[in-house]
Amino acid sequence: MMVGFLVRKTLSHKFKICTKAVSGRCLSATISLDSGEDVNIVTVYFPCYTYNDSYSTELSECLSFLEDVLNNGLPSVILGDMNFACDVNNEGFKQCYSILSRYNVFHCDDMIDNGNCVTYCNYILNHSSFLDHMFVTDNIRQDIVCAEVHDTGGKSW
Repeated sequence: MMVGFLVRKTLSHKFKICTKAVSGRCLSATISLDSGEDVNIVTVYFPCYTYNDSYSTELSECLSFLEDVLNNGLPSVILGDMNFACDVNNEGFKQCYSILSRYNVFHCDDMIDNGNCVTYCNYILNHSSFLDHMFVTDNIRQDIVCAEVHDTGGKSW
């Protein structure tokens, strides 16, 4: 499995791929803003939760990768398929929060103002959930006015 970025051609000169996780689950880049400030952008695909050690091992590799990226001190945006709900009772979220909060990186779920907190739908199983999230450093978070989920992935067939 691999993650990636789609970048507009007009922004490609400001965008630099930095590093990827060995597993292919995480990829980091920096983008240079017009102000001259650089920002980390990380896309992730965390493992699905299982009741065995392989989940913690795979998630730990992702979290270690994030720590390495965040250590450069740049403002950061981390987004992608976390495969967990941002809930203190969720094991994946607890592990992620314990790392990211040390770098003042927090999720933006509370900023979704259209009430559409579904990013995964399976109509056959009649199941939906909120597994994709955006985490940002506080110095960016304070400038976010609102957020929206535009496509839940659900298809009407």
